[in-house]
Amino acid sequence: MKSTEKEKLWDEYRKKPTQALREQLIIEYSQLVKLVAGRLSMYLGHNVEYDDLVSYGIFGELTRIENEIARL
Repeated sequence: MKSTEKEKLWDEYRKKPTQALREQLIIEYSQLVKLVAGRLSMYLGHNVEYDDLVSYGIFGELTRIENEIARL
């Protein structure tokens, strides 16, 4: 998704935070979370599981989305 499309999605979510739009945002950013988790797992080695890093990242993503609405 292009950055203009992401901005449009965020604008729509800010205006009317529906479950469907929230899920779209989660799906859109989940690839970024997986990328960052993969890079972190290379540095952390076997101390932290990749799946745990992805889970923490998704929780962080959810928090960010919810905080966007709380900010309004």
